[in-house]
Amino acid sequence: MKQQDDCVFCRIVRGEVPCFKVCEDDRTLPFLDIFPVTEGHTLVITKEHVSDIFEADAEMLAAVTKINEQIRSVNFGTGYTYSASGTNVQHSGSSLVPGAGATQTQTVDGVSSSWTGLELQNKPTWSIVNPGGSFQFVESYTGPGLEAVTEITRTTIVESVTDTVSVFGP
Repeated sequence: MKQQDDCVFCRIVRGEVPCFKVCEDDRTLPFLDIFPVTEGHTLVITKEHVSDIFEADAEMLAAVTKINEQIRSVNFGTGYTYSASGTNVQHSGSSLVPGAGATQTQTVDGVSSSWTGLELQNKPTWSIVNPGGSFQFVESYTGPGLEAVTEITRTTIVESVTDTVSVFGP
């Protein structure tokens, strides 16, 4: 493979100059531009040295790139929910105090989070208003933490072939 010692792109291919590689195959090396015009601006260079695009042959310009993307979405509950509802019940008037409880930790798919829970020992107590009568009661508590982690992995194969070059201008 033809390369030159004084060419910055050849030095990047050889690993002498650092770059953030997007992907790589045996003929090309795509990497992020250090002065991007837009986010994700990527340069794709041939691993074989050419002075300009006119020196490259069709085989050199043909590139098949396999791109693997991984998207990770994390749903995180940030607050507390305490709800109670019912008929023919009453509460003692106690209250819940956020941040007074023990520190809790949760790990979902390798992602951990910690928070200080509610002091549930002091939660309101409930009693039936008319003993012997029918009643209905639902009580639930949820605290902050990871609710779900969604991962999407996809592979895209891009084939690009340039076999003609047009030059306009003087």
